[in-house]
Amino acid sequence: MTRGWKRAGMAALAILATGAATAQASAPATVPKAAAANLDGVTVVAKKPPPVVSNASEFVRQRMPESPSTGQYARFREPICVAVQGMPDQFNSFVHDRVIKLAKEVGAPVSTFWGCTPNVQVIFTDQPQRLLTNIGRKREEVLGFHYHSQFKKLTTFDRPIQSWYVTRTRDPHGRNFLDVSRQSVVGDINGADAQFGGGSELGGGGLHGHAGSRLGAELSSDIAFALIIGDRNKVSNGKIGPVADYIAFLALARWQGLEHCNAVIPSILNFMADDCQENPPETVTAYDLNLLKALYLVNPRESGSQQRMEIADHIVKAATEAETAAR
Repeated sequence: MTRGWKRAGMAALAILATGAATAQASAPATVPKAAAANLDGVTVVAKKPPPVVSNASEFVRQRMPESPSTGQYARFREPICVAVQGMPDQFNSFVHDRVIKLAKEVGAPVSTFWGCTPNVQVIFTDQPQRLLTNIGRKREEVLGFHYHSQFKKLTTFDRPIQSWYVTRTRDPHGRNFLDVSRQSVVGDINGADAQFGGGSELGGGGLHGHAGSRLGAELSSDIAFALIIGDRNKVSNGKIGPVADYIAFLALARWQGLEHCNAVIPSILNFMADDCQENPPETVTAYDLNLLKALYLVNPRESGSQQRMEIADHIVKAATEAETAAR
């Protein structure tokens, strides 16, 4: 299996990062169905109830983007290998170990080989925008699937910590393709044989599932690579524990809308969100753990809507069991 492009891509990121671093040393109550009753000549009509959506399902819908090719929720299938750079060694090691510990806790695959090729790259730098701009120019495919109209927003760094993900789609015939626009690939990469771990090719136009299957097309989506960049100016003076937990949670699934405070369920994702009315959690919460556990448990070939329902059900069931045990 060829790993040339993957290693070249990681090397390019390391070079870009080094250059940047050295430049500056509970659901609403059910309302009865609409009904009319005549009381002393007065007709009373009940209001039509709003749709009931569980908090857990709404959280998944708001915060977890569906994969571009399948509409499913991607997770790592290849063993996770983490590289952290840009902070003092002790800080880097702490973040690295926290990602690995959380991955094991939620059932994500973890590489046991020393010297493995990173598929989770965490970079701290004093100049995150400069680094991101360089990545956009030289390694745009690392930023994941996007349309040309999204490129400017995708390459704008305006948070303390941001993340990008490369996903891939697998079919029941053993083939898998990166969800990367061919227009975003630069350099001398040949789409027919370029690799990104797991024997992936570029573009998924040739994928076919099984029509009529109870699992839909029997396609599945997973994360091939996660890039996380942290602004060293904004995180270096903070508590290392919350920063490490936040990064670990970002690394194990795809997220969106993190600039907005989530009022649905308590989550570490609120740690760096804007305008939270209450003090956000500074550690991965029980809800967070159960969400990730459910993500790595659901059938990867089910439809996205089925996956979302099962993830939400798992969260609710775990919370109910915890409440019962606490009584």
